Amino acid sequence: PSYYKMGDHTECVDIYYDPTITTFQNILKLFWKSHDPTIHTSSQYRSLILSHNTVQTAQVTDSLQVQKKERHKEVCTRTDDFSIFYQAEEKHQKNQLRRHPALLASVDWEESLASSYVATRLNGCLGGHTNMASFNKEWEKLGLSKEIAAYVRKVIIKRS
Repeated sequence: PSYYKMGDHTECVDIYYDPTITTFQNILKLFWKSHDPTIHTSSQYRSLILSHNTVQTAQVTDSLQVQKKERHKEVCTRTDDFSIFYQAEEKHQKNQLRRHPALLASVDWEESLASSYVATRLNGCLGGHTNMASFNKEWEKLGLSKEIAAYVRKVIIKRS
């Protein structure tokens, strides 16, 4: 379905991660740090965690309980089991990267932005979710030119 025909929905991301690099617990920590779960919003933008299995459900429940104890306001985050996921239309993908149209146009994407590993990594870098040391270890593996890497470094410095 298109964005305008979704009806009652919540915008969310389905995260694939390498458990040899990070943990679900670390992802939960980033989730809580990245937004204010005490704000009441419409269902489209509400705070929501969807679990893929019983282990994740237990970790989410524990994490939510900790948040409820640590905050002095009601935590509005909802939890549920992951079921149906509709990928956003291409024009809604990689919002941070799209804010840099020259960069977006300069890379020959191996596939759609939604499924591109390189686009995902750049989107995170441009959104402030890396540091210079990490980017310097990674840029060549991503197949970026020196010019593109220099541009991303300037953004990382500006966001620091």
